[in-house]
Amino acid sequence: MENMWTIVFMVIVGALIGGLTNLLAIRMLFRPYKQIKVGTFKVPFTPGLIPKRHQEIAKQLGDTVVKYLLTSDGLAEKVKSEAFINGFTSWIQIEANKVLESEETLASFLEKKWKIDKPKKQLQLKIDQHLGAEYEAFFDKHKETTIVTLMPIELSKKVQQSIPAMAEWIQDNFDQKLQSSEGKEQLNAMVERYLLKKGTLGNMLKMFLGNDRLVDKLQPQISKLIQDEQTKELIESVLRKEWYQIQNKPIEDLKGLVTKEQFLTNLSPFVQEKMPVVNWLDKPISEISKTYQAQIINRIIPSIVKFVIDVLVERLPFILEKLQLEEIVRKQVEGFPLERLEEIVVSIAKRELKMITWLGAFLGGFIGLFQGLIVLFLV
Repeated sequence: MENMWTIVFMVIVGALIGGLTNLLAIRMLFRPYKQIKVGTFKVPFTPGLIPKRHQEIAKQLGDTVVKYLLTSDGLAEKVKSEAFINGFTSWIQIEANKVLESEETLASFLEKKWKIDKPKKQLQLKIDQHLGAEYEAFFDKHKETTIVTLMPIELSKKVQQSIPAMAEWIQDNFDQKLQSSEGKEQLNAMVERYLLKKGTLGNMLKMFLGNDRLVDKLQPQISKLIQDEQTKELIESVLRKEWYQIQNKPIEDLKGLVTKEQFLTNLSPFVQEKMPVVNWLDKPISEISKTYQAQIINRIIPSIVKFVIDVLVERLPFILEKLQLEEIVRKQVEGFPLERLEEIVVSIAKRELKMITWLGAFLGGFIGLFQGLIVLFLV
C-alpha cells in the first residue's frame, strides 16, 4: 500500500511540474514585458520572448507582407478583376449622378466641396490676369517689330485695294454733306467769318452780292472741285501715305493707343461672355448637366475608370515602393501594445493553450509514474 501511495505521489508531482512548466513557458512568451534587474544582475529570460524580439518580429512581418502577401502582382490581379472594375465604376456612377442631379449651383458646389471662395470672381480675376499677361508678353516680344511685319499679307493687300473705294467714299460723303441744307449753312457761316476778317472789302462784297447769292455761286464750284479726278487722286495719295506710315510704326506705338486697362475693359467681358463656364457658375448643376448626363455616366466615367485602372496597374510597383508598406507595418507592429497582443493571442488560442498545459501535466504525470515504477523495481 505504501508503494502505491509513493507512485501516486510521484505521478501528482510529475503532473504538477509538467503542467506548470508548460504554463510558465506559455506565459514567458509575453512576460515579463521589460527586462528585470537585481542590482547590476540581469535576470535571465527577461523580457519575454516576444517583447525581446518585438522589433525583429515587426521587421520580419513588414518584409513578409510586402514580399509574399501584399505584392504588386496580387494587387494588380485584384484591381483588374471584372468584379472590382464593375463595382468601382458603379460606385463612381452613383456618386456622379448625385452631383449631376443636384439643384445646387455650380458656384455653391465649388465653395462647399472644393473650398473655393467666390469662384466666379476668382475666375474673372484669372481671365483678367491671363489677358493682362498676354498683353504685356505680346508687347515685350514685339517691342521693336513693325506693324507690317505681323500683319497678314492678305490684309495689307485688301487695304491697298480698298484705298480707291475709300477715296471715292470720302468724295461722295463730303459732296453729299456740302449739298445738304446743313452743309449749306456751314458753308454760309464760313463765308460770313471770312468776310468779317476782310473788313471793309468784305462788307462791300457782302453788300453787293449778299451771303446767299455768294454761297449759291460757291457751292457748285466747290462740289465740282470735290468730284474732280485730281481731288480723288490727292485723297488716294494721302490715304496711301498714311497707310504706309501706319504699317511702318513699331508695335509699341499701339500701346499708347490701347492701354492695358482699355484692352481689359473691352476684351475681358467679351471673353467671359464666350466662355460657358462663367455663366454656368450661377446655374444649378442639374440644368448644366442635363444635356451631357447620359454621356458622362455611360461613356465618360467607364472610360476614365478604365484609364485610371490601367495607369494604376502599370505604376503599382512604383506606388508600393514609394508607400514603403514594410515600414508602415513595422511601425504599426512596434507601436502595438504587448498587453493587447497577448490578449488577442490568448483569446484566439485559448483552447489550444489549455491543451498544451494539460499535455504537459499528462506527460509529467506519465514520467512520474514511470519513475515510480523504476524506484519500486530497484527497491
